Amino acid sequence: MAETGADDVGGELDGYGEVPSYTDSDEDMAVDPPRPPSPAPVPDDSSPPSQKRPRPTVEEIEDEDARWVQDFPAEMEAGKRRGTCDTFFERLRAQQMDANTPPWHPFQSEGEWDLAQWLMTSGLSQKKTDEYLKLNVV
Repeated sequence: MAETGADDVGGELDGYGEVPSYTDSDEDMAVDPPRPPSPAPVPDDSSPPSQKRPRPTVEEIEDEDARWVQDFPAEMEAGKRRGTCDTFFERLRAQQMDANTPPWHPFQSEGEWDLAQWLMTSGLSQKKTDEYLKLNVV
């Protein structure tokens, strides 16, 4: 087996198939000497004033506490009850009464309904509820 030299320096090749050099030359790195900060530019009186964007402002407006009233023609009968209808719940309950189904339908008994209601409102997590429902005694 030919020796690639990869074993002597860690065994890993760089992206070009070559062994990266990890030699330490113990030479100091060249560092630029620190420079004092440059002085702030002196404004030139002959230059035009800088144009800044105007700042947004907020205008305070008094709250309107007065009620707004608009007269509506009496012949239009605004607010008049036009008819009545049953709510969805009233229609559903009427269907249950006609079919002679108990209020806990589709559950088999009121006890099952109570258990389901307790499971949903007890604060059990969905995982714990699923574990309970998978028990053979249920």
